Amino acid sequence: MHVTNREASPGLKKGGAVNLVLHTVELMAPADDIPESITIDLSGMDFHDSVHVSALKLPEGCRPISGRADLTVVTIVPPTVMVEEAPRPAQRRPPPPAQQQRRLRLERRLPLEPAKAWLPGEGAAAPAGAKPAAAKPAAKK
Repeated sequence: MHVTNREASPGLKKGGAVNLVLHTVELMAPADDIPESITIDLSGMDFHDSVHVSALKLPEGCRPISGRADLTVVTIVPPTVMVEEAPRPAQRRPPPPAQQQRRLRLERRLPLEPAKAWLPGEGAAAPAGAKPAAAKPAAKK
């Protein structure tokens, strides 16, 4: 495969590249007219344009062996450019609720609520599910 008229291709002028998909094509040809190469004209081809086997200009008496598949021979691909992105500022996630409450207490310097002990006989109602303390054994004399 040989490509010609690269300078007449708008896709190549814009920085694209020739992607030669098939390097060889099997042909049925007369023994005295076997082509040495096949020339593909790129004039007028832009990005994503392609040439298939069916569009090849073959010498008289030549035909592709694989008639079922119209394979792609050449395409013009756009340039691949790596764009460097500016680093993004770090985004902070809000902490989970328990950590958030703890932080608020520390920031406000609020004391943690002390655990309240329930003692029988102080007149206060026992908390739900609380068991009364066992009676102390009488002292021996």
